[in-house]
Amino acid sequence: MNYNRTFAELEKKAVKWWPKELEATVAAESVIPKLIATQDRFISILKLSGDNPDQIFDVLQASGMSPNLFLKHLVILADYGGELIKRYFFRGKSEVYEFQVLPVNGLGNTKLDIDGVSITKVVPLSPLHKDLVMILLHGATSDVAHLAALEKCEIGVLLGDEIAINKYVREKYLYVSRITTGANTNSLGQIAQTYVLETLREFLSQDYQLTRNGSIILNGYDKSDGMPFDVVVERNGKKIGIEVSFQVTTNSGHWFRPVRK
Repeated sequence: MNYNRTFAELEKKAVKWWPKELEATVAAESVIPKLIATQDRFISILKLSGDNPDQIFDVLQASGMSPNLFLKHLVILADYGGELIKRYFFRGKSEVYEFQVLPVNGLGNTKLDIDGVSITKVVPLSPLHKDLVMILLHGATSDVAHLAALEKCEIGVLLGDEIAINKYVREKYLYVSRITTGANTNSLGQIAQTYVLETLREFLSQDYQLTRNGSIILNGYDKSDGMPFDVVVERNGKKIGIEVSFQVTTNSGHWFRPVRK
């Protein structure tokens, strides 16, 4: 069988834009729609939390919003990625917040339930959530903020000022945070990978074996477990490895790099 194809031949069957069913999946998985849908509740919590730093937790629990979703809003607004601190300032006076859990090993989006679809989970307000909320609200007012990239963790200074809070949050959401962009890129890549796998299952007969995140032993490849591929197609001892990549650019899309053995 001749596997070589010209660009003209490939173009006849190429999908140049996201299929409608894939667009629907992307919309369901995207972080931004979930945040926009709960933005008013998030703003209301901030507006009602102006008397003292700890009041935010009472209001949050009374609101019914899951703390991981509330934390995701703060992560996006602060675009946070710095070191941890223990001291912050509130309304011109020095306040000390003692971390209940931090520092901890392996801290990340997964542990906080703010990765991808995890923000839809309802979780209890934990001491770890409280620690991170305090950092993201008040980190910029710390006397060591410049040492820990906390300059954007500033919304806490607006607590009690309803007009300023409303303006700040809504204007911030006009810009796409690097964190959101990275999360969406990863989610879209996984969606594209699933789409390729399901499309192959639809068109190939049952004697083809499809493996997601498989590998192929190749001559010249030095790892004993083989070269990894997003999808491996096997039939009668022959294998094809397919790598699915997604890149967010002005002409974003995905491409497939098949390897035959």
